[in-house]
This record gives sequence, C-alpha cells and structure tokens, in this order.
Amino acid sequence: MKTMKKLLCLVACIAIIAGVFAGCAQKNQNEGNADGKITISVNNWPKDTEKEKLATFNGYVEKLKEQHPNIELKTYTSGYSVESFFTDAASGQLTNLYYAPYTEAKKIIDAGFAKDITKWIKEYGYDTGVNPGIMKILVRDDKYYGVPFSSYNQGLMFNMNLLEAAGYVNEDGSPVVPDTYDELTEMAKAIKDKTGKAGFFMSTKGTEGGWQFMNLAWSFGVTFMEQVDGKWQAKFDSDEAVAAMQYFKDWKWKYDILPVNNLVNRDDMKKMFAADEVAMAYYTKDMVEQPILNYGMNKDDIGGGVIPAGPAGRYSQMGGGLWLVSPETTDEQVDAIFKWLEVKGDTPKFNDSVKASLEQSLSSEKESGLLVLPQPVPLWVSEERAESEKALYEQYKNYNPILWPMLNSSEDLILKEEPPMYAQELYAALSAVMQRMLTDENADPRAEMEKANAAFQKDYLDKLN
Repeated sequence: MKTMKKLLCLVACIAIIAGVFAGCAQKNQNEGNADGKITISVNNWPKDTEKEKLATFNGYVEKLKEQHPNIELKTYTSGYSVESFFTDAASGQLTNLYYAPYTEAKKIIDAGFAKDITKWIKEYGYDTGVNPGIMKILVRDDKYYGVPFSSYNQGLMFNMNLLEAAGYVNEDGSPVVPDTYDELTEMAKAIKDKTGKAGFFMSTKGTEGGWQFMNLAWSFGVTFMEQVDGKWQAKFDSDEAVAAMQYFKDWKWKYDILPVNNLVNRDDMKKMFAADEVAMAYYTKDMVEQPILNYGMNKDDIGGGVIPAGPAGRYSQMGGGLWLVSPETTDEQVDAIFKWLEVKGDTPKFNDSVKASLEQSLSSEKESGLLVLPQPVPLWVSEERAESEKALYEQYKNYNPILWPMLNSSEDLILKEEPPMYAQELYAALSAVMQRMLTDENADPRAEMEKANAAFQKDYLDKLN
C-alpha cells in the first residue's frame, strides 16, 4: 500500500495539471439523462476495420435496445495502455466499463481505480459461476473488483504447407507435433534447410517478446520473482534463466531457425505465416484468425498442437481479458453495465439471450471462414453454461480434427498464470535482452540477464517493498 500511496500522489499531481475539465466530463457522464435513460461508456470496442466483429457487437447493441430501452452505450475503440492508463485514470478519463489484461488487475485495484462491485458479482452469479483460479485475481479482502470475460493459453501452430514440403506430415495427414523443445529445434532446422523458410517464429518487439519467452523459460524451471520475508525479489538472473536465454540465442546463431528480421511482433507473424514464410509459432486465438481474415489463408492450411516440454516440464502461459468499473460510476450505471454484460454474453448465466449472442458470434466466425475451435481454458464453470456452450461449439465447429491433435492440451501440461507483479514491464525488459541476443552474436546471456534483473528490481519491485 505504501507504493500505491506514492503512485496516487503522482497521479493526483498529473490530474491537477490535466485540469478540471476532464474530471467534469466524467462527472457529467455519470449524472444520467433527464429523460430517464442511463448512459454507460465502454472501451475496447471493435474498430471499423474489424468488420465481422463490429457487426456482431452492433447486433448486441440492438438486443440491448430491445431488452433495456432505457440503457444507452457510448463506445470507444481505445484499449489498455501500460504507458497512459494511470494518467487517464487520475484525470477522470476512464470509461465506466473498461478493459484490462489479467496482468494489470492488482496494480489497478491497489491504486483505487476499480469500483467495488461485490453486490452485483453475487447477484448475477459470477462468484460461483467463474473459474475460481481466474476469479481470484479480482478479489481483495473478500470484495470483488471486476469480471473476467475471456481466457486463453498458448499452444503451437503449424503451417501445414511448409510441414508437408519438409516431410513432417503423418500418413493420416496430421502434423508431426514436437514433444520437446529439442525436437522442435531439430524439426525447425530441417524445415529451414529443406524450404529456406523460418522454422520457428518468436516475437521480440515491445512486450510481446517477454510474453512469449515465459513459455520457454518456465520449461527450464525459471522463477521470475518471489516474495521473501514479505519483500518482492527478482529472480531471473538464475542459472535456469540464463540457460533459457542461451537456448533462445542458439535458435539464431547456432541453428538459424528464426526469421531474418530480428525485430518482429505478432502482426509480422500473421503476415509471414499466411505467406508460407514461417512453419511454427506459439499461438493464441487472434494469431489463428488474422492470417485467414486479413491475408486470405485457407483455414485447412493451419494445424495446431500442444506446446513442447523443456527440462523442467511442459508449461503454457494462460491469461485473458477483464472488465473493470471506474470508481466514479454510479450504482445505477453498474446495474446497467451488468445488464449489458448479460446481453453480450459475458455472464455465467446461459439464458436465451446469451445463447443467441454466442450463437451469433460462432455463426459469424464460421461464415467468415475462421476456425471455430473450443476454448482451451474454461472460464465459466457453472454446469449449465459449460454444457450448453460445449454443445454450441460442437454445432459450429469447422476445424479438421486431424490437423489439431490434442488441440492445446495433454496430461502433463501445466497452465501457469502470468507473473504477479509488473508483468508488462517484465516482458519489456526481457524483450530488450532477446533483441540483444539476436543482434549481437557475442552478447553474453548471463551478463544481460543479471543487468536486466537488477534494473527490474530497482525500477519496479523495490517500489513495492
């Protein structure tokens, strides 16, 4: 809390500089309309370029008007920004309902920028209807401060054209799935030698490099941080962390399996994958969708399997999206927000409206030629929703099970949550080390990891102690 007080002092100063007008705008927005209508603002709205998704969301709005004509939405396409969130929050610029990734929940709640919505969480059944392993990140002192609405865990995706060209397709048409990282490395090198294309892709830009590096690092037994006697300590200068970074470096200089361009992100991956320039990559849902939707890739040219195992086991990072409510939001608006979430389908209940919303979404995905795959991490645990949802996914599934053996699961797969403190900042620090590994053959993994570990401790974790 000492750190949060410092943060609040800082953002309060920023708010004063920002002026009173932003705060007034938020206040006026919360006062409601004279005609009895309730207006709620929502961010993370689909952009105009996301035509199919936007059409689906507009359909939700029409249902909202039918079921609750007194509720109006004010929508914004802005998402979550690590750089600007706290400045926006301090100056009253948060929407009533706003998006944040799992990693940011603790910082936001501790800083006081999320409203206590325990009353509605219990009234609408989220306290018992959501996977408790996910819901716990939104609980402080037995109070609830948000709603999870999406979940994922990372797997391995395959460009079937390149696998076939290199002889890594089984007789039944299924992809050869590397069981370990050593097998992945061997397979990727053979693909590169036979086709001239990158055998494996890993992001290195911004926060994405560190985000994907988690999977590899955990498989080497890395612990990134832990609390010792109540104080947070960075731990990624260990032998295990150095070994994982050396392994990554070897993908470039020893095996040459990565893309020629050293500075890449998921957007680059989607283009390269669709153009048959990359054979394998970590994936989440959007990484499967975009090659098809934006670049015309045939869905049956994509396969997928479980993530490889390393010396310490088989680890897959899990994460997802949250809805939080700004503190200035009135109780009347919170009521409206939960009605909106029900219409949209972000609810443990599975009434006719929720079923219609999910069915509309799955139908739209299928009609657009996207792959309709089951969700890998169960978000909703209420039996009614889980069974009904499973039935709908079965009805609309369009993937070839031959191309997706085990989908994204196996008996020894360990789903691991993202780092508990300053995760996005940690990802950025690791991305910087990864870039140095790829741009300098003489870069020393131990020296770079020790330097990054010390800086992360000083710049972030020490603020919590």
